[in-house]
Amino acid sequence: MNKQKKRGAGRHLRRSVCLLICILLLLPSGCSEVTRTDIQFTTGLSENELFKIGQEVCTSRQAAVLLASQRNSYEAVYGDGIWKIPIGESDFEGVVLDSMKALLAQMKCMVLMAEEYDVTLPEAEKRRIREAAAEFCQSADTGELAAAGVTEDDVYQVFYEYRLSNQLIDELTRNVDVEISDNDARIVQVQQIFFSAVDAEGNPVSPEEKQNRSDRMAAIKQRIDSGEDFGKLAEIYDVSQQTHFSVGRREMPQVYEDIVFALEDGEVSDIIETDKGFYLVKCLEDYDIEATQAHKEQMGAVKKKDAFSQLYDTFTAGLTSEFNHSAWEQLSLSGEGKITGADFFGIYRDYFEEQ
Repeated sequence: MNKQKKRGAGRHLRRSVCLLICILLLLPSGCSEVTRTDIQFTTGLSENELFKIGQEVCTSRQAAVLLASQRNSYEAVYGDGIWKIPIGESDFEGVVLDSMKALLAQMKCMVLMAEEYDVTLPEAEKRRIREAAAEFCQSADTGELAAAGVTEDDVYQVFYEYRLSNQLIDELTRNVDVEISDNDARIVQVQQIFFSAVDAEGNPVSPEEKQNRSDRMAAIKQRIDSGEDFGKLAEIYDVSQQTHFSVGRREMPQVYEDIVFALEDGEVSDIIETDKGFYLVKCLEDYDIEATQAHKEQMGAVKKKDAFSQLYDTFTAGLTSEFNHSAWEQLSLSGEGKITGADFFGIYRDYFEEQ
């Protein structure tokens, strides 16, 4: 594998990590952890108790339900060698374990918060949770479940707390104004050719090299103006290996946005120069209705997330916690403890997100 392909694989894996954290942290959008970092952790728990927040205790069996599901999901795509791939100062296993710790702590905080705000689940929901827990246990390897000490009651408790957490978010953000204008959410589809003005280390190229890249872009623009196919030239000259983009507001430098959002279908921009480099952009679709609607929903979800985060941070500020470092260090995604067939998040989607 050449260096360029390795860098591409690394970028793909980092995007996967970010997506994982977004999914695990429950809130509708964003990759930042909501669990407070100023909660004080001490020791004094039994060997089967990972941590305690207020009166809520997380056991190693509850953690095993989610860890097994994540292990199966990632190994199905990447194989079991994924866990030791370096990610920053850690590895992929460490990133996932930290994310699961954040999720589990958040769920316990939200159970307490639900009690404070008098948010409960109706009996019909509890019955569905029981059915989901039964399906989890039926689809998982029974011998491996037994070896991990996981019972159907443990699985039920994790489903219950996860569902209650999402119900809490829904209840407390029900009246948040999520109105987003079409213009603010607008997505345009473009092809582009890009010559960077910085080197691989992020430093500006020399003035001579910058001029050379500007001149090359000008020559390409002349060829496009003479009738040559933009897409074919993009495949030849753009080194990013990605020439088709969806672009939204505030995602690119302002000069780029001003020019690109003024293009009509089929129109090609003049050369756009930013601190990052030089762009030539062809507008494929100046208003992608479907993508714009999806973006509008995402932006509304961010508004709800921000509103909920304020309430969450206020509530958790006074919580005290205990954390069992020894017990947590026994958890693993790459070693023993695999539970074949465990798919918590898939079953949750089937029961509660596709009604």
